[in-house]
Amino acid sequence: MHVYLPPNFEMLKGKLPVLYLLYGGGDNDISWTSAAKINFILDNLYADGKLKDMIVVMPAGHVPEPARSPLMAMQAGPENDPFMPFVEKTYPVSTRREDRAIAGFSMGGVQTLNLALWHPEMFNYVYAMSTGYFPNGVQEIQQKYAAVMKNAAAHSFKEFIVARGKDDTLMPANCEATKKMLDGFGIRYQYKEMNGAHSFVFSRRFLAASFPGMFR
Repeated sequence: MHVYLPPNFEMLKGKLPVLYLLYGGGDNDISWTSAAKINFILDNLYADGKLKDMIVVMPAGHVPEPARSPLMAMQAGPENDPFMPFVEKTYPVSTRREDRAIAGFSMGGVQTLNLALWHPEMFNYVYAMSTGYFPNGVQEIQQKYAAVMKNAAAHSFKEFIVARGKDDTLMPANCEATKKMLDGFGIRYQYKEMNGAHSFVFSRRFLAASFPGMFR
């Protein structure tokens, strides 16, 4: 994993909010600081006084092949994956729902949806970028996991945004089907479109606009 620490980290006291940031298929955890330039975006926002202090964790997010399914087999939960316990043991991050955010792009966006919807008690800020369930995933959720979705509907998120680039030609159908499914289960979210295609250019724009609102 890659971890971004806020300015003057050594001088900060107490537990800090944490954002878990998941990448897309074909990328890896270094992609957020190489192609996406997230560290520069955060540096500039901190310099402008626009951010609350937070730790940003960019874990390796590929799941083992035997565990794959239309839902990416992430419903087992973050508490069963070593990265969250490691982060909470190693860094001064808060474990309160109010201080946890999760965001992901493309494949990482599906993982974000899975983790947030299956474990709404763990995350209060959710950002699903350039993503959506494939038709078999939507069907599986509707047929097998209605109770899970109803539980997610009962846990209102402080911020839940589904976002897509206006020029994204890969995800419109999946995104719309996912929005329709969320609407059907009464799960509240915001939908945002911004300029950009299915690329880190879009995710940079979206995160630069979204970072300042986290943990407010």
